This record gives sequence, C-alpha cells and structure tokens, in this order.
Amino acid sequence: MKISRSLVVAGAAIVLLAGCASETPAPIADPPSVTPTATSTPEPVKPELTELVLSPDGLNDVVVGDAPPADDPELAIIVYDDDYCQSDFDAGNIESAGKWIPNYEPALSAPSSEPFSVYVRDDVVEQIAIDSTEIRTAEGVGLGSTRAEVLAAYPDAVLTDNKNTDLYVITGEHGRLVFEIGADDQSEYPVDEVVFLRVLNLTDELFGWANTDAGFAYCTNA
Repeated sequence: MKISRSLVVAGAAIVLLAGCASETPAPIADPPSVTPTATSTPEPVKPELTELVLSPDGLNDVVVGDAPPADDPELAIIVYDDDYCQSDFDAGNIESAGKWIPNYEPALSAPSSEPFSVYVRDDVVEQIAIDSTEIRTAEGVGLGSTRAEVLAAYPDAVLTDNKNTDLYVITGEHGRLVFEIGADDQSEYPVDEVVFLRVLNLTDELFGWANTDAGFAYCTNA
C-alpha cells in the first residue's frame, strides 16, 4: 500500500507539535537577595565659628526674646560659667559671678576678645553682639563688609542716622539686626564699613555704639 507524501509530512508535523507541547518552560530564578547596608548616623558636633549664622532673630539657636537653649554643653554655642566674673563679684561690682559666654576660645579662657557676646537678663536673651569677622549672616555680610554689600543683601534695611555712623536695621520676628557703618571720615571708624554688628530685642532703644562705652562683653556691663 502506498502512503502519499503529503500524509507523511502531515504526520511528522503532528509529532513535532506534540513534542513542543510536552516541554515545560524552565523556571525563572529569583534574583539574589540584597542585604541593605546599615548606614551610621553622624554624631552631632558643635558648629565651628564659620558655621554660625546671624539673623535678625539671633545666632543659630540662641534667639533674642527666648531663654538660652538647654543644649548639651559639648554641642552648645553658649554655656553658663558660674565663676567667669568672680573677681568683679568679689569686688562688689556685679550681683553675681556667673555669665553666659560663647563656648569658644578665647572666651572660655578670659573675659576679653570674645568672638561674640550675649546679654541675658532674667533668663532671657536680650542682645547679641558680634566681635569676630568669621561670623556672618546667611547672605555673607558681617563685620568689615561694605555699605554696598549690606544694601545689596538687605535693600529694605531701614536707615537711622547717628553722629559718626549710620545704623541699618532689619527687623525679624523676635529681634532686630543692626549694622553700624562708619559715616564720618574725621572719626576713628572706617567709612562705609560695618564697624559694629549686633542683634537687639524689639523693645530696647536703638542707638549707635560708636564713641561710647556701650557693650556687654565684659563682666561689669554684662
């Protein structure tokens, strides 16, 4: 009996299809598990002087109108020294020997040449004065900056005339940032430069420090 060629071809095709249908696809392997790498949280550190930021409200977390922050002494930018003004207290010049001081050298060593000073009255920060050119505002303005730099950073600053200086005032929520700029070429202060820089509360009288003994860096006027 003869089998036609077409029948043979058809049969072969059926066999091939049956073979393909019986094959089971290989399972897809799961991707290797990745164990997350533990990241350590950096230990907090006290900011350097150059990292302090002055604003109309204060200096970092030292805010005018608030109590001094209760920070870890290792991290705080100001600390209370019970014996800082002991000699003036012994002499009867002041009512207590303690004083809030910058937690930076040389303020930690002697009551002079402080990078900044803080006036605290009745446990409230009243004023902050800057004595270091390393301390700046967020806009980069500080002691020694020019009048043009102040006005470029603070075009809305309010000008108050003073005898030998001009006072430019920027008011914040808690206090006032005051740039005192030399304005008289006959005085000892550089003209058109910031010669005094401080933050005041919102209620104290505004006046210039030029040619006065105003200040609170020392024990007798702290």
